[in-house]
Amino acid sequence: MTTEVLLVRHGQTVWNTPGGPRGRPEVPLDPVGMHQAEAVASRIADHWSPLFVYYSPLRRTPETATHIVTRTGASLSPHARFIAVDFGAREGRLPGNLLREGLVWI
Repeated sequence: MTTEVLLVRHGQTVWNTPGGPRGRPEVPLDPVGMHQAEAVASRIADHWSPLFVYYSPLRRTPETATHIVTRTGASLSPHARFIAVDFGAREGRLPGNLLREGLVWI
């Protein structure tokens, strides 16, 4: 018996397009992200039969996970260890802006 693990990133948010670090703010999916969530759910339902969907408790991830569960019937469960990295003062800010403000970009 084999176990397959699928890793799915949440759909696009308004913070994805500029390219800065997103981190932990509660940013919802934008219209493109909602379409992406529906598309990935459809793809998964067509090719796999997941039993469980674990997701980060941040708002944008259950929005994606719910689409998958709706299409597949899998169990839905938040998991705190999947939460995004906390970028602190750098969250949502572009590298050029951080340099001007004296914050180090790593």
